[in-house]
Amino acid sequence: MEFMSTGLTPVSLPITFESVYIDYTMIDFGGNSTVLGTDPVNSANNCAITTKNTGAETWAGTVLTLGGPIDFSVKEIFTVKVWSPKAGSVVKLKV
Repeated sequence: MEFMSTGLTPVSLPITFESVYIDYTMIDFGGNSTVLGTDPVNSANNCAITTKNTGAETWAGTVLTLGGPIDFSVKEIFTVKVWSPKAGSVVKLKV
C-alpha cells in the first residue's frame, strides 16, 4: 500500500471508517459539511455524517477520493448504507 504525504494509507474498498491509519479526508462543496462520527444506528461503528446546511446549493455534496480506480469487472454490485432522520430523503451517489 502506498502512503500519502499525511503518512496515512489512501482509502480503498470496502470503506468502513474504522481505521485510524486510513486517510478519510472528504471535500465538501456547495454548502455541505461532513465529519467522521458515531453511527446513529449502531454506536459500535463509525461513519461519515454529511449535513446539507441551510442555504446549501441544490448540487451540494461531498467527495471522498479512493487511492485507486474501482474495478467494476470484478463485481457489478455497489452497496452503500445510508441513514437519514427523514424518511424519503433523496440521496444520490456518483461514481
